[in-house]
Amino acid sequence: MRKGMMTALALLVLGACAKERPLPVVAEADAVTRCAFIGRTVGDAHVGSDPTPVDRAARELQARQRAAALGATHVVWDTSGNFKGDAVAAKVYRCQAK
Repeated sequence: MRKGMMTALALLVLGACAKERPLPVVAEADAVTRCAFIGRTVGDAHVGSDPTPVDRAARELQARQRAAALGATHVVWDTSGNFKGDAVAAKVYRCQAK
């Protein structure tokens, strides 16, 4: 049991020390024409099993955090409506620094 707790503590400390990636910039579609498309991500309308919806800013932040984890530098909000419920969808891009 003690060894398991030590391992969990070590992982927690390492996770806290890991360099967090910066949030991607929110851009318009014409700003990412020369960037690599990575995929899509969403910000969920609900957190866990709590049925209370979160506000749009929280959904956008979650989508940007997920995009950052994919190595994105930019996101473009997807307003096509091809996503579930009140989720916020984003197209995710990696752009080269100038």
